Amino acid sequence: MASASIEEANALLNWKASFANQTQSRLPSWNLLSHKPSTTSPCTWFGIFCNSAGSVIKINFTSFGLNGTLQEFSFSSFPNLKYVDLHMNSLFGTIPSLIASLSKLIYLDLSKNHLSGEIPPEIGLLTNLQVLHLGQNQLNCSIPHEIGRLRSLYDLALYSNHLYGPIPDSLGNLNKLTYLYLYNNSLSGSIPLELGNLTNLLELDIDFNRLTGPIPTTLGNLNKLTVLSASQNNLSGPIPHEIGNLITLTALELSHNQLSGLIPKELGNLISLTLLQLSRNQLSGFIPKELGNLKSLTDLRLSQNQLSGLIPEELGNLVSLTNLELWQNQLTGSVPSFFGNLTNLEVIFLSHNKLFGPIPHEIGNLKSVVRLHFDGNNLSGSIPPSFGGLRNLAFLQLGENQLSGLIPEKLGNLISLIYLDLSESQLFGGIPSEFGVVREGKERRRLWAQRKTPRSSKRGENKECEGIQDVAETEPEKESTANVRMLPSDIVDLLASREKLETFTLNDMPPPQCLKNSLEFLKKRKTQVARSYAVLNNPSKALRLLSTSGLLK
Repeated sequence: MASASIEEANALLNWKASFANQTQSRLPSWNLLSHKPSTTSPCTWFGIFCNSAGSVIKINFTSFGLNGTLQEFSFSSFPNLKYVDLHMNSLFGTIPSLIASLSKLIYLDLSKNHLSGEIPPEIGLLTNLQVLHLGQNQLNCSIPHEIGRLRSLYDLALYSNHLYGPIPDSLGNLNKLTYLYLYNNSLSGSIPLELGNLTNLLELDIDFNRLTGPIPTTLGNLNKLTVLSASQNNLSGPIPHEIGNLITLTALELSHNQLSGLIPKELGNLISLTLLQLSRNQLSGFIPKELGNLKSLTDLRLSQNQLSGLIPEELGNLVSLTNLELWQNQLTGSVPSFFGNLTNLEVIFLSHNKLFGPIPHEIGNLKSVVRLHFDGNNLSGSIPPSFGGLRNLAFLQLGENQLSGLIPEKLGNLISLIYLDLSESQLFGGIPSEFGVVREGKERRRLWAQRKTPRSSKRGENKECEGIQDVAETEPEKESTANVRMLPSDIVDLLASREKLETFTLNDMPPPQCLKNSLEFLKKRKTQVARSYAVLNNPSKALRLLSTSGLLK
């Protein structure tokens, strides 16, 4: 047995001795042979892999539950170590600077642990390193500029830490880099122009930081890029028209910034795009008709901007669209009838614009739709009876419009409905008894009913819930013309008194969760850290797949 192998065995045993007792008990194979300890080889130990000479080249304890530190790991005892995968464990403490002793290391994954402190600058000495994953720890430091020396690096993941300070310009030296994940930190300053040198980059994710300044036009050089995500920062200025050069882009996420100016018509060149998120900025002008070229688009979010003009008819070409969010802009004109051709739509948000005219009956063609939000406009006319065919509809918001006429009986077919808003309209008539609207709570229901439809006696005020028949006896048979802008009394009473169903009131409601969940959605997407299809299709490279593929919708 070579002395080097014995040294490696002893070094591993010393590291094992530093673990919590529970971890030690899970490594029974890590022991010297009692009858001949000088011949012990670690090559048969769990998680340890050796080369033909019997020297350790790989340590893999993915999701093993290691509870300990790296302080007792003797890095200098492993001259041939190439792969270290300790991701998803309970390692704590700092990353020792002696890690630089692993001169042959090409793969290092310490992600999803509890490591803290700084990223040691000495890590820049690992010039053979190709994969560096330190994401989802508690590292609190700036990114050392020495990382720019890792010219062999093609996957750098530092996401979900407490990193601060600027993104080092030296990252622009990593010309082999294909994946760069810096999201969910506290990085500040501007996006370095030098990132435009990373012409092999496939995915760039820097959202959920504190980055400021403009989006560099040099990013238009990244002609292999498939994902550009810079949401939830403080970026300002216009969206560079050079972004339109990124014809391989499938996801462009720039929401929750302070971007201004027009939406570049050049975005219509991004024919591979499936996700376009520009919400919550200060974008103005018209929605470019060129966006109608994006026939692969499934998710279009332009909400909470200052967009004006008509909804372009070219959006009718987006037949793959499942999510359309245009709410809280200054859009005018009517709700386009071509929406009825987008039969894959599941969510439509047109709330709080300046839309007018009738709701097109073609909306009834959207058999997959789950959420329809048309509230806060100037829509008029009646509710189309075709809505009764929307069996998957769960949220229907038509309040704060000028809708009038009878509530269609066919709405009783909405068996999935759990949220209904018809407030501040001129609708009248009975509500179908089959309505599946849910309650928010008895006390809120009672107080709301008292405020909107005061009773002729106090009998109902002393009950948490009245029977339907009791309500009918205390109310007039027909709605008074003085209350023409309120819901009919039979609707109010039924929704305020039904005992077995949990009913949301139809007025004074808080914003639905989906209007507030963009940030939560993105955070969830980041913390799940799904794996990139691009890497999945290249298993010969032992990359840990970090980007999201299945949640971009």
